[in-house]
Amino acid sequence: MFYDLYVRGGLLIYNLYVRGGLLFDNLYVRGALLFQTLYVRGGLLFVNFYVRGGLQFYDLYVRGGLSYNLYVRGGLLFDDLYVRGGLLFDNVYVRGGLLLYNLYVKGRLLFDDLYVRGRLLFDNLYVRGGLLFDNLYVRGGLLFENLYVRGHLLFYDLYVRGSHLFEKLYVRGGLLFDNFYVRGGLLLQDLYVRGGLLFHDLYVRVGLLFDDFYVKGGLLFENLSVKGGLMFKNLSVIGGLLFDDLYVKGGLLFKVLYVRGGVLFNNLYVKEGLLF
Repeated sequence: MFYDLYVRGGLLIYNLYVRGGLLFDNLYVRGALLFQTLYVRGGLLFVNFYVRGGLQFYDLYVRGGLSYNLYVRGGLLFDDLYVRGGLLFDNVYVRGGLLLYNLYVKGRLLFDDLYVRGRLLFDNLYVRGGLLFDNLYVRGGLLFENLYVRGHLLFYDLYVRGSHLFEKLYVRGGLLFDNFYVRGGLLLQDLYVRGGLLFHDLYVRVGLLFDDFYVKGGLLFENLSVKGGLMFKNLSVIGGLLFDDLYVKGGLLFKVLYVRGGVLFNNLYVKEGLLF
């Protein structure tokens, strides 16, 4: 356990094995903080954690991990992370970007009150218990690539100033976007969802593209505003396709569309034209 720790330079922790839990409480680091080859069986907890030079995790195994009140000025990186008991980020501020590579989580992965000034990147992520984002602000763009979720994937109160990209995404539960604002573009490519897909209160300033998209439980858009164009390409939906309160300033294009349960448009406004 580490309590009330102040480090003016950098802090490196490597080749560490802990059979119980590992706690960092009230930690201030002015340089960089690096964890490499860390094995913790009883949980990893960060409380009131401030790092000015960047925070990096390499080759990390945790059986139950948590993070509260985390402030990082130089970037936050997770590479090759295995968590068995769920992973929670609560009240996290990152100025230099948040990157997660090769992440495996057997419980739930939860982000609550997350602010990122750089890019937020997920690459090669596997989650067995569900993935939740609540109150998320990203200034530099949001990218999900090679993401597998066995529970639900939920986004609440999400604001993105750059572009937003989903590529090679597989979700066995449902996928929900609620109160979602994107100042750049939103691209969903090579996406498979088994439990239904819902967009509620979605605003996109540049354009919205769906490419190579399969949804098994129904696809619903409710209160959707797109200032650029909206395009669906290679879209397959089993369970119905519903548009309710849709505003598109550019064009609306459907190319190679397959729907088994019916298509409904309610209160639809398209300025540049509608093409099937």
